[in-house]
Amino acid sequence: MFRAEALWTAALLTTGMVGGVIYNWPSQTSQPPVTDDVTGAKTDPSSRVHERGLSLMADRSSDLSSTDSVQLDPLRLGDRLLLGGNYIGAYQQFAKLHKQTSGTPDNSILLRLGLASELAGFLEQGEQHYRNAIQSSIARSRDQLWALVGTARIWELQGRLDDAIGLLSELYVTCGQDYYPVEIRLSIHRHLADCLLKRYLQAFPAADDLLSTSIEYFWVETRIEPMIANGKDVLPVQATHRDKLEVIQRPIDDVSLILIDAELTSRPLLMLIDDLAGKTNLQIEVSPRARSVLSGRSTGVESNALPVSLLLDQTLGPLALAWDQVGRRLSVWHADDLTAQQKRNYEVDRIQRLLRQLAMKFEHGIERVSALMQDGNTCLLRGNLEDAATKYRSARELQPVGELSAMLYFNRGLLELAQENLEQALKEFYQALDQTLSPPLRGSCYAMIAQLELQLGRPDKAIAAASRGLRLSGSGRHAAQNLLTLAKSYLFESDPFSANRVLFKNATMLTDSRNNRLASVIATYARFQATGPASGLQNEGERLVLSLAALRPDDAEDFVDHVLISRAFHAVGFRSKAIEHLRIAAEDVNDGYWELRVRLELAEMLYLAAEIEKANETLESMLLTPGDALAVKFNLLKAKVKFDLMLTAECESICQSLLKLQLDEEDKKQTLNLLGHVYEKTGKHYSAALCFAGLLPENAVTSIQNPELSH
Repeated sequence: MFRAEALWTAALLTTGMVGGVIYNWPSQTSQPPVTDDVTGAKTDPSSRVHERGLSLMADRSSDLSSTDSVQLDPLRLGDRLLLGGNYIGAYQQFAKLHKQTSGTPDNSILLRLGLASELAGFLEQGEQHYRNAIQSSIARSRDQLWALVGTARIWELQGRLDDAIGLLSELYVTCGQDYYPVEIRLSIHRHLADCLLKRYLQAFPAADDLLSTSIEYFWVETRIEPMIANGKDVLPVQATHRDKLEVIQRPIDDVSLILIDAELTSRPLLMLIDDLAGKTNLQIEVSPRARSVLSGRSTGVESNALPVSLLLDQTLGPLALAWDQVGRRLSVWHADDLTAQQKRNYEVDRIQRLLRQLAMKFEHGIERVSALMQDGNTCLLRGNLEDAATKYRSARELQPVGELSAMLYFNRGLLELAQENLEQALKEFYQALDQTLSPPLRGSCYAMIAQLELQLGRPDKAIAAASRGLRLSGSGRHAAQNLLTLAKSYLFESDPFSANRVLFKNATMLTDSRNNRLASVIATYARFQATGPASGLQNEGERLVLSLAALRPDDAEDFVDHVLISRAFHAVGFRSKAIEHLRIAAEDVNDGYWELRVRLELAEMLYLAAEIEKANETLESMLLTPGDALAVKFNLLKAKVKFDLMLTAECESICQSLLKLQLDEEDKKQTLNLLGHVYEKTGKHYSAALCFAGLLPENAVTSIQNPELSH
């Protein structure tokens, strides 16, 4: 499939690497190699990692002398150290063995050296050991395949995702027969899916910033046991091996459901596409630009049940080609001929096809659960909420445990949040918090819990959650989210001193410009509440005006932000801006605690701005249940609006209803004063005088005692 450089081609053909697969190794641009003092292999100087004060052969003499007294076989001891996490110690044991057999390189030792280097973080040196193992191994041997997969893992860790995807894609189609060990096939499949997903997330961030930065992914961990397990070095090859391409299942024309059985040592890709068209009775059209790329490229295929869609993905994808199917027509395009949205769709479709094949092919344990969850994540990113819910539900039915279960609960919470089911989302995040032991995930859970508690009108619980999350988050999006939620909750709890203090102490957590602007408004508003209008160095009003002026229209993330910004504008006298933000908050507010409060605050702001008609419309659209905590404030404002609209009868009725309730002194005083103005306008001057004096007039007492006599 790949055009290899002449030198590598000769070397790989000599060693018989993977039976016909010729891979074009990416060029390296690192420092000139130096010779390893034990293995004799050329390694990159950067693998020494001087800044960490470590090297793979650090304190070698003392370590090796201490193990001699134990009298354990160096191979067994190295494997035990590798499994126990002492990767440098394991490397030293394997290096000792390799030095003893330097005349005849042992491939299993080279593989172990590469694995120990990789796990210790010495990636360049690990890659060199894997390459040595590839060159010295027998074609189609177990050690050679593990070394190829290890090389792809190192490229993934180095961020060279295109290189890793190219190698893994080729291994995917050439190692599909059942006689290849299931652990090797599974590792190829999982790492390819992970690399594709990582590349997709880098290239196409979600439009919803919360989703793109919050979704939890379960990435493949390097499994040590299968790589060091004893087994036949050369994998069995079927005696009936022949050049064939057969369709073994074709229920409909969908290439995702058409399965082929292929044993192709080397087949030009253009010829392979023509063969597929003839075998499947599909019309395959290749664009001129794609045909130019395919010219001269060939591939080998070994798989007894491979969907045509995956064969096209793995052979065309590394060449920057894409395909799509409409009816019986299948078109192959160059990626540069596609729009950004078409590229995005192809990449995510390719990921989902691979994940669904993984879930179907390896139906056991963690593999199926993680594949279903990752598939649900891609559905969530694309906005297919129903499909995401189905995938998450299927994954949950498999009863995952540990961190994977916690991640699944967390992602399910994000889905419920996207569906605006806040209470259910809160339950999912609490479940995730209960099952995880990971500090970063716990910090993320607390961030989401605190935000939801605040949006549901429980700022005291938001303070508790955000305070805990702030200690666990470290840095990043959720650290900033915990900090801002904590400061907002303190303001809603009428504690401006704590709001200002927590922002001042943790200002370094805010690295995003949007968060910095919002934090500046919150902090200056908190100080303005505490100090009030003042001149000189304590002029927080001027600072608040400047911080509000620096805000951008999209800085407010939710209705809570809009409410706080509105109050800040109102505090310094900008009522029109306060009304503007409250209107946005009223449109976005959730049902429940905040809905009536935001609308009532908007009506009050409109009333203060002398927009009486609009204030009346807002109040008329509100429905209060009997005994609501806002009933007094609502009716008092409504009475003022009715009075200004010259609706004195309605105002009088509302005031009399208020006087039936248990009012505090201030509310009673305002009600009687307003009722006095009503009586004054209607010519009942004696009753008005009594109201102004703080006494109930006789006719008001009668109306209260006999409600049926009132309006």
